[in-house]
Amino acid sequence: MTDSPNPNPVSKAPQQTRSRQTELRLMEATMALLKEGGLEACQIPEVARRAGVSVGAVYRRFDDKNALLAATFRHTFSCQVEGREVLRAHLADQPSLEAIFHSLVSAFVASLVASGKFTAALQRFARHEADASFQALVKETRRQSIALMEDVIRTKAPASVSNDQIRFALVAVTATLNALMLNDEAEALGWSATDPRIVDEMTRLAMRYLVTPAA
Repeated sequence: MTDSPNPNPVSKAPQQTRSRQTELRLMEATMALLKEGGLEACQIPEVARRAGVSVGAVYRRFDDKNALLAATFRHTFSCQVEGREVLRAHLADQPSLEAIFHSLVSAFVASLVASGKFTAALQRFARHEADASFQALVKETRRQSIALMEDVIRTKAPASVSNDQIRFALVAVTATLNALMLNDEAEALGWSATDPRIVDEMTRLAMRYLVTPAA
């Protein structure tokens, strides 16, 4: 007597596909809410409503709000890999160190503006809500981003500039832009988040640090 074929692999495939599609809709709804209103706006009932599912469907896939947020942020990180490579190629095409920094700062500012309150929500979640594994992922993602940009800048930086100095310049620029854009510090200057002077002045700051000889 021969065994009959097991129908489970065939029958489960559409279910698994639908389940994955539902997860993606939930994460997309979460991202939209985070962009619009930050962590406070991201409530499970509203996520469910926007995704077109029941609240119970959310909890069948995620234990709680933190689990949903962590999955959403992890999904965002995975989607950013290709974007980083595109940015790297664009920076590598720039003719000078100043042009690299100008393009890099422009891209970073555009990303912060486009993300709305999403980036601030991510940073707040990573600092106060996330577990150790998620915090480690954030640090590693940031390390990879810095390393990618450092490699490109190294090709145009003076030989006298050390890799430590390049990394410091990158961390200083991104930290300052975060403060200006996410903490509304630009308002103290009377500038909007899209004021072109932000890009020009941050580029000048980086160039002064890397190119001006030490006293």
